[in-house]
Amino acid sequence: MPTKKSPNKPPHKAICYLKYLHKKHPSSEFVQYLSSFATARDKTLEVFVEGIEAFTKIANLHPSKRIKFYGNQFAGLHYNNDLAKLWNKMSSDVIRASQLNYLSPPEWDYQSVKEGWLSLIYKGDKLSSALDKLIQGPTVIDCGMFCQLSLWFGIRYMLGNTAFDQLFGNAPFYLTQLTYDPIAEPYKPYLGNLLYPFLEFDNKENFHEVYISNVKNHACYFLKHPGGNYSNDNCVVIRGKYIIFDPSLENTAELSRSDVEQLLLGVFNAQQDSNDEAKIAAYQTQNPKSIHPGFEISYGELVACAKTLSDYKIDEQEFRQTENDNKDLHVRFNFKKFCQWVMQISDRNLDVVDYEPLSVDQLRIPESLLTKIPYENQSDMSFSTFKADTPLHEEMFAIAKKFCFDVMNKKSVCVILTGKAGIGKTASAVSCAKELISREKKIIWISEVMVRGWADKSKSKEELSACEDEIRQLLQSDPDAVFLDDDNLIDYSGKILLEEIYGWYVTHLGRGLFITSNEPITFKECYGLKFDKKYYYPPFTGYFSEQYQNTLIRSGLNAGSMRMKPDFNIAERSDEEKTEQLASHLFFSCNNVRYDLDDNDQKALALLRRFPKQRILLI
Repeated sequence: MPTKKSPNKPPHKAICYLKYLHKKHPSSEFVQYLSSFATARDKTLEVFVEGIEAFTKIANLHPSKRIKFYGNQFAGLHYNNDLAKLWNKMSSDVIRASQLNYLSPPEWDYQSVKEGWLSLIYKGDKLSSALDKLIQGPTVIDCGMFCQLSLWFGIRYMLGNTAFDQLFGNAPFYLTQLTYDPIAEPYKPYLGNLLYPFLEFDNKENFHEVYISNVKNHACYFLKHPGGNYSNDNCVVIRGKYIIFDPSLENTAELSRSDVEQLLLGVFNAQQDSNDEAKIAAYQTQNPKSIHPGFEISYGELVACAKTLSDYKIDEQEFRQTENDNKDLHVRFNFKKFCQWVMQISDRNLDVVDYEPLSVDQLRIPESLLTKIPYENQSDMSFSTFKADTPLHEEMFAIAKKFCFDVMNKKSVCVILTGKAGIGKTASAVSCAKELISREKKIIWISEVMVRGWADKSKSKEELSACEDEIRQLLQSDPDAVFLDDDNLIDYSGKILLEEIYGWYVTHLGRGLFITSNEPITFKECYGLKFDKKYYYPPFTGYFSEQYQNTLIRSGLNAGSMRMKPDFNIAERSDEEKTEQLASHLFFSCNNVRYDLDDNDQKALALLRRFPKQRILLI
């Protein structure tokens, strides 16, 4: 598989035009189509199948029909070969299919993960919108990704966009070319299929189930057609009928297995085309004795085989022999198992947690923790003093109790609270931290002040590395829980912090992670290309992992402020009283605390101005 083009080489005219199409507004027909995925429906196999068929029909639109639907024949999903042919028909500026291997919308990253294999990754939390962009295209995929997308759109059609994003927006999303492989290593999620836990190898086909089936071509296909896309065909099987991905064909659905086999036989016996010739030419630029990493034979042998087999044809009997020699992959999507998983994730009842927090007298909080906690929560905040007098505060109180219950029982738990300042996010985290440390659990508290300190030191590549090492050293102390308070992703250091802590949580079973922020938490700008020019993927342990199933995110929270307000008028106090009262409030780590001042009281104003970094609004 070719590597990405050199950044110094001007992009091809076709690439520029196709990327321009990524920025165009969708047509009204396409928007109307997308609206069908917005509303939740019954969780039945029939609805699931209806969603799959709604997607596969659009994915396989012939280019001649895409002008009406998308507004452009180049929009939508394509094989690289077919998109190259489509462009070359209308332009003398010829493009090779291999130059289109990485074509995807800007919301997605297309990466070569190892020789011969590609992966698409989306790192935001609005997965439904990202999938809209992906199928609006123009996007290059293969038949394996098509099959995965078919299942995803069936799921989305059934759940509706809101529930779909809530269930699957808690971790980075991958589409890979390894449909039949599990994700074996958290830091290599691109080497497997996210939906693998719901797939079961089952050769006894049930008319009422949904399958993905891999039908293999003759073993010599890749030798005769090194630039071809049909060494095998991954198909969606519904009601015993096969659906393939090939927008260049008129008939792609309601096919029999025999129809698919005849298609593969036909493409094998076809003459080598320009894509094959381009691949052979690429082989000839390599050392003929060097071994191709994907095929494990030399480039010289690949060139010789392509020339020898250029006119070679097979009959049905020889094709059947290949089928017998290479057993096809045939997996069933376990719909019942998937629905049970959805129910388990969706029905988390915080009220059933039987956990009794410690009383104030039982708390034993070391000075090392108190000095890191925001001033207004240092002495007065705990489960005993948390005022749960609104539905939101009741929920946050329950979430905090459950967090402590899970950590005490060595169960993975992640809580992320984002929203308006002063509504009790930090109070919830502080209550948990004091509770757990009093129960002799080891915790790490990381505040915005600490992150700002790291950011101020990070002025070079070396200092950034030192900052990263400092974070890792903290995590290597084997804490039971980590608290990241007021994480507003300050500069590059804040993003490194989020990466490291998220990676720690995902790969360490039985730990707790509690994050609060006034800003939305997203991995969109984290990970990716770094100073070493390597591409880093966010880790992922699978939807059935304890870390994923016990992640609770509450975004955009809004309620009345819980923060303590001064109950005095400065102008009415003596100098000594003013000094004492002001000092007790000056060190609040909060924004826009308001104090009533008499403009003539110069001593009080002078005292306040000594603390400009506290961001206190003088009125």
